[in-house]
Amino acid sequence: MGIKNSAQLTVGAAIDESGRIYRSSLPYLWLPAVVLAIIAAAANCAVSLVIPDLTIADADWQRLLDIAAALASARMIALYAVTTLIALVAYGAFFSIQLSTAQGRASPSAPAALAASLLRLPRMTLAAVLSLVPIALTCAFIAIPGVYGALLGLIWLLIPGTYVWGRLQLWMAVMFAEDAGVFESLAGSWRLMQGRWWRGTTILTLAFLVMAVFSSIVLAIGESAAALSQLGPAGQQIITEIFAAAAYTLASPMLSAACVAMYLQFKSRPKAGDLRERLEMPSSL
Repeated sequence: MGIKNSAQLTVGAAIDESGRIYRSSLPYLWLPAVVLAIIAAAANCAVSLVIPDLTIADADWQRLLDIAAALASARMIALYAVTTLIALVAYGAFFSIQLSTAQGRASPSAPAALAASLLRLPRMTLAAVLSLVPIALTCAFIAIPGVYGALLGLIWLLIPGTYVWGRLQLWMAVMFAEDAGVFESLAGSWRLMQGRWWRGTTILTLAFLVMAVFSSIVLAIGESAAALSQLGPAGQQIITEIFAAAAYTLASPMLSAACVAMYLQFKSRPKAGDLRERLEMPSSL
């Protein structure tokens, strides 16, 4: 299956292409998707053990500070680091498989895709950290005491932070498609998103909404099934977690499929301005 040869990838066409990539690659994605689901479930269980009664909505200020301190403990930070590294390997396998599928090549097996992703883990880790610098700066500004810190964080997030973050969304697609290094991947994403920020951000936002709606439906079905089972709290929790794992397994490759569709189209088709410049250049003999 190859990507459509349209002159411009409209938002609707991009979502449609993402769906085709997702459906075609799904049979090969089960292993990394299950790994991601297990990691997410393990992280949720760890948070529940550290904070047995996590009710942020009705918590007072002291309770919120206690929750923040517990989540920032050394063991929780270590857990975040381990789960994030494993999740990066699994997510990288999505790109390895979906790029092959979208380009009409034989998809690698799930173990081979995970192995290829593991080899890129140092590069992925550094690139992920650098791509999150805008978000980190937002948190740093908000942490400044007083209203000025929150105001600076809001201004940064709404204007340059969101823009920079949006320009770096395709770095993983570049890394796996071109076997690029850290800075080459980030620079490649920056170039591909130039002049396409609004369209690319809209495509990714819609893909995220599709993923969120799908997950919500599956979770709602799980909660209904648990309520109708007439089991005790433990049994109902098991049923809910099973449906949550299924939702995560099926939904997690949707965003990577959107990134692959965008990368292939943006890479193969110049922007309208680029094409116009090429047509206006005098041909040399």
